[in-house]
Amino acid sequence: MKLNKIFLLDDDPIVNVINEQLFRKYNAAKQYIICRTSQEAIDYINKAEPLPEIVIIDLNIPLTNGFAFLEKFYDRFVNNLSVYILTSSVNPEDYNKAMSYPFVKGYLKKPLTRDIVQKIIAEN
Repeated sequence: MKLNKIFLLDDDPIVNVINEQLFRKYNAAKQYIICRTSQEAIDYINKAEPLPEIVIIDLNIPLTNGFAFLEKFYDRFVNNLSVYILTSSVNPEDYNKAMSYPFVKGYLKKPLTRDIVQKIIAEN
């Protein structure tokens, strides 16, 4: 089943293009929303109706980090969508903190691969 929206948040435009293309290859969603800063993402999520089914975020984004973004929308995200952290961080504390959020379904190492994208699609 095709999702309505997939939301991608990463400050690297090349990463965003590659990730979007990977999801498009599998015709995963009707719409892809890409943001490069936390402020863009905050502005979008504040107005989004309905919310995207999948949110994929980098932990290190300009203006605020991925954890602050998750905290800001905790009440809105919980029970409403699946979040996947996509990061280059190998810090076990980052992993543990990310996985403590009930809506975080995965902690993924960059770069996304076809296998990971297929798994995300299958889970949702």
